[in-house]
Amino acid sequence: MSENIMDKLEELQIYLRNNIQEIVICKHEDTEELFLIDTIFDTEVLQDVDLERLKRDIGGIYSIDQVDEGIRIITNYVFHPSLKDSINNEEKEMPIERQMYFTNFIIDSLLELNHLPLPLLDALFNQNDLIVDKNGNLQMLGSIILNPDYKDITVQDVFSRISNVLHIIFTGSEIIDGEIDEDLPPDIRKIITNCINNHYITFNDLASDFKSSSNYNLVNPEAQEGQKVHLMRKSLRSKKRYHYFRKYGLKIAAILIILVPLIVYGSNKLFNSPSDDTDPVSDNNPDSGENEDQNDGNTDDPTWNIDEEDNLIDEDEIDKDNSEADNEDLRKYYNNTILELANNEPIGVFDDSEYYRGTHSIKVDNTDNENKSTLIGIIDLNEDEFNFLKNKKNIDVSMWLKSENHSEAVITLKLVNKNNNIVNSSSTLVDIPGSLWTLHSNEIDTYDGDYIKIYITPKKKGNIWADSILADILK
Repeated sequence: MSENIMDKLEELQIYLRNNIQEIVICKHEDTEELFLIDTIFDTEVLQDVDLERLKRDIGGIYSIDQVDEGIRIITNYVFHPSLKDSINNEEKEMPIERQMYFTNFIIDSLLELNHLPLPLLDALFNQNDLIVDKNGNLQMLGSIILNPDYKDITVQDVFSRISNVLHIIFTGSEIIDGEIDEDLPPDIRKIITNCINNHYITFNDLASDFKSSSNYNLVNPEAQEGQKVHLMRKSLRSKKRYHYFRKYGLKIAAILIILVPLIVYGSNKLFNSPSDDTDPVSDNNPDSGENEDQNDGNTDDPTWNIDEEDNLIDEDEIDKDNSEADNEDLRKYYNNTILELANNEPIGVFDDSEYYRGTHSIKVDNTDNENKSTLIGIIDLNEDEFNFLKNKKNIDVSMWLKSENHSEAVITLKLVNKNNNIVNSSSTLVDIPGSLWTLHSNEIDTYDGDYIKIYITPKKKGNIWADSILADILK
């Protein structure tokens, strides 16, 4: 494809030339679109890079090819304003929601591109390579302008790039001589300072700090609420066990206190039946009476075991029970009914490689990049567990999602009757950050339906995992 387009490209001017690379601005003869042809002579920097994956990850790259001169990268050359120009050209101060959206894009992109060598990350996160399109979305231009000293680039240089970009997002200006704007939100200022001062070891450390910041939770309250819901459910299960013991434990203990002496007495009568002339116990153990008196206060008494030991809670057992309960919760939505109603549709896989709670999740396999709609769960509205959702308005179905790569996906709910005919449907597009669990939901009315079928349709190559599905009525 790139060979064909090369025949149609007319060279306009040299954009950059040095001993490492050459970048030329060209125009397409038919469409008059502009392209950048970036030929990297020193291919050492790209020798371990999966070029096809790089093309998929950077939307602005049109093609990547190995040629005689080196590696040739063709990118679309667009005249959208740079990130810095876009922020400074706005009449009003950028709202915090938009600032956090841009920051989220930068950090998610950093995690997604973590497989690339440091010199490429340093080039891709150059502020001049970040543009804002006509829809107000932040994008990477995709032109790779390598630092002449690229062989000396360290992870700290990449963190410095990121800190400068974040500073631009929140202030419209770069960091000069290490001076950080005093008016930055405190948690963002802390993150930028940590980037500059080598406080982060990995990019995941940066992402974790950002996702736990007060500004992130302010703009994304569902992230914090989702954790609260999980802790609340865990607490409720522990309370159920505690109240069950309080309700029945004393009764069981009382019964055992009565029964155990009777059993012991009966055993003694059975094995120690006295004859007219002999006492086997006395003959075999002359001190038996003394031992009997000593055992009256022995902590091995069964009543002590009931009152004390049985009240002790094994934390490992609780965690195991919680995991099993979490898996049982998931099985309420992913069971044999899903096979009965699938109609030869792709079905998610019960998977233990990734999970938000418990030990399993439901994996949507999109490694072939077919972007098929995959059935991941069924809600049987006629079962006792879910009949309170039947013939109701605004039924909310939520789930935690994780993507192998930063991706968009569609959550679709289909209400069907007993004949598997669609009565109602609802779809919503969600953004799933790479390598992080995030909470998403969709809602549907359930009038005249018997089942809710839950689908996920990926929009990008890679696996998606779903966990902790929950259906409830929106108040």
